[in-house]
Amino acid sequence: MTQKTLWLGAGHCPTSGGTSGYGVWERDINILVTDRVYALLQNRGLSTGVGGVVLIPHKHDLSPSIKWVKAQGANRARGDIAVELHLQGHTDTAQRDAFILYGKEAEPPARTLLDEYVARGLIGQWRKGVYRSTTAAQNWRGWDDYGWNKGLDPYAITLIFEMGHLTNAHDAAIFKDPARQQVQAAAVAAGLYRIFTGQSWEVPSVFRAPSITLDQYKGILMQAASPLTGADIDIAYWLCSMGGVDPAFPLALFRHTSSYGNVGDTVTARNPGLLSQGSDGTSWTINLGNLGSRQRYHAWLDGWRAMIHHLNVYHRSRNHQTVEQVLKDWDVGVDMSDLVAQVEATIQGWVV
Repeated sequence: MTQKTLWLGAGHCPTSGGTSGYGVWERDINILVTDRVYALLQNRGLSTGVGGVVLIPHKHDLSPSIKWVKAQGANRARGDIAVELHLQGHTDTAQRDAFILYGKEAEPPARTLLDEYVARGLIGQWRKGVYRSTTAAQNWRGWDDYGWNKGLDPYAITLIFEMGHLTNAHDAAIFKDPARQQVQAAAVAAGLYRIFTGQSWEVPSVFRAPSITLDQYKGILMQAASPLTGADIDIAYWLCSMGGVDPAFPLALFRHTSSYGNVGDTVTARNPGLLSQGSDGTSWTINLGNLGSRQRYHAWLDGWRAMIHHLNVYHRSRNHQTVEQVLKDWDVGVDMSDLVAQVEATIQGWVV
């Protein structure tokens, strides 16, 4: 039996932009999310091409797409999975959330994909969530009105994944924001990974060998114009790796608490972890209003050093390992679990 293939494509084609809402076209968002999902699956170790994950070229219109898919999938056996990523439009702008259209024999993977997406993402399930296509021309094909999957008949099942409603303010805001868009892409990738491999998507651990390189680390901070600069970047990375902390975790947290030190209360305090406990001679207490008393540091590197110390003392003593465990009990009386999905998705997007 040939190795099954996951065919992944963005819904609609260059001459059909799909629905629109809040200043963006569906097709544009579909492409961005699809590329993110493809990269995440590659980073998780899935091979590319037939027998692994095939990305449908974005440049093709319908007829060339069908021909391209047929050429790639010649002599395939049944068992392949084709997934088109879409966003829904609705005249009722209150309609929101996600659903999946599927063909015969495709309900179990449709349910698996949607369950993972809802559990890991920021968008819920629309009504009953998964719907059998009533217009499928083949038992093994999904929604007949869509495009390139027609090139896969009769050996692949198709899932048409409507990831949310672009005509709804809540859903549109999520997909227009790159950070939250990454969360949704990671949720899609987790579902596809489970369908394709039968395994759960690995939850990033805070205490592990570096998952990103020093060059990546530098590039991210420099591109963001972070105040953590120069040789301090090398030292910050070294503090993480020598302390047994994956450098990607504090960096991802730094991104989502302060845009890498550029906005918010952490800028005043030079406290990337917004720590409230303990003084090591390089800090003093400052009141940050709604956040209460926090430590203020003379330099960003002092704050970074304190954060790594806090992870190794406070969290290791409590046997915290995952991003969720660490952020849910980040500091005494401080729950940052609202950032779990975003931090996890950011780390997964960086993993090499």
